[in-house]
Amino acid sequence: MDRSQLKAIKCYFIAQMINHYYWVHTDGDDPTGKISIENVERIVTRLSGLQIKKFSVPFEGKAVQGNVERNADRTVRIHIREDQTEGEMRFTAIKELFHLIADDNGDFSTNVVKAIGDLVKYQQRALDGQASDELRAERAAEVFALEIIYPFEHRDSDQADHKAGTPLDEIAKKRGVPLYWVRRALTQSHLDRSRKLWGSLPVNVEFPPLPKEGEIDGPVISVEEVHIEDETEDTGENNGGK
Repeated sequence: MDRSQLKAIKCYFIAQMINHYYWVHTDGDDPTGKISIENVERIVTRLSGLQIKKFSVPFEGKAVQGNVERNADRTVRIHIREDQTEGEMRFTAIKELFHLIADDNGDFSTNVVKAIGDLVKYQQRALDGQASDELRAERAAEVFALEIIYPFEHRDSDQADHKAGTPLDEIAKKRGVPLYWVRRALTQSHLDRSRKLWGSLPVNVEFPPLPKEGEIDGPVISVEEVHIEDETEDTGENNGGK
C-alpha cells in the first residue's frame, strides 16, 4: 500500500472518529438539517487541545479560500475568505479544522505566505510524487473534508434524486455544500471510491471519552490510542453513518 493510500485511510478514519464524537457529544446538525460547523469545531477543539478562533477576512485573488495560522501557545486562527458563498465558507471552515487533526507534523508550514504561494503556483495533482507534503496535505484535506460536511449516507439518495430531475444546485443548498463538491461527490467513480474506503474501516471501534472543554492543554487523543475491538471483512457496508 503506497503513501497516498495510507493517508487516505487515515483521513477517513479520522472522519469516522469526528463523526462518532459529533453525534455522542454534541446536539448534532443545525436546525436546517445541515452539518453544524460549530459542533465540528467543538469536537476538533477537544480532540486537539487547541484554542481555535475563526475569522472572515479579505484575500487578494481567488485561488486560496482559507488558511490556518498556528502559534506556539497552542492558539489557532482560521482565516476564511469572506467573498465566498455560504457553502464555500462552510466547506473552507471544515477543511481547515480537518487540517488540525489530520495533518502530520511535516504537512504544514508556519510560513503562511510561502505556503499559499506554493499552492497557487503548483498546478499538477497534489498527490503525485513531485508535490510537497504541504501541497499533498492541502489537496487531501479538500477531498476528505467532504466526508464530514457531506455525509456519505446521503449520497445514494441524492444521486437518485438528481437522476430523477432534482437540480444539483438544489441538493447543494439543502446540504450546505458547494455545488462543485456535490457534483464531484455524486459521480459514480467518487461514490464507488468513497464506499470502498468507508468499507475498509473497522466497524467496532472503542473511541476514548472526550474531556470537557477547558480541561486540557495539549493533544488528548491520537489515532494510535483508539482501541479496535474486532476487525471485520471489507464488505463495503460501513458508510460512516451516525
